[in-house]
Order: sequence, then structure tokens, then C-alpha cells
Amino acid sequence: MLVYEDIALISGYDTQRSFSKSFKALFKMSPSSYRKQQKLLLVQLKLELRSVGFQLFN
Repeated sequence: MLVYEDIALISGYDTQRSFSKSFKALFKMSPSSYRKQQKLLLVQLKLELRSVGFQLFN
């Protein structure tokens, strides 16, 4: 998993702070909050798929 500083540099930002500020303006949440939310959504999706009989592999 990429760290925020790497993502900022890859995205063309000079600093993690400037990336975070732009990210928050666009998504209305911090990058860490977004990442946590995505993990929760993935867990929820896996549980829903299992409940209808899908077998998932890690």
C-alpha cells in the first residue's frame, strides 16, 4: 500500500500537506478518512457476497 507522501509526489504535489488540502477540498474528507471508509465498504461487500453464497478468496 502506498503511503500518502508517495501518492502526493506521484500526483504531482510538492508536499503531502498540499495533496491533503486539495484532496479534502474535493472529497470533503481527509485521505485517511477516505481510506478507512473504503476498507469498511470492502468488508461490507465481502459480508454481503458471503450471505448470498459467493466464496471469496483473499
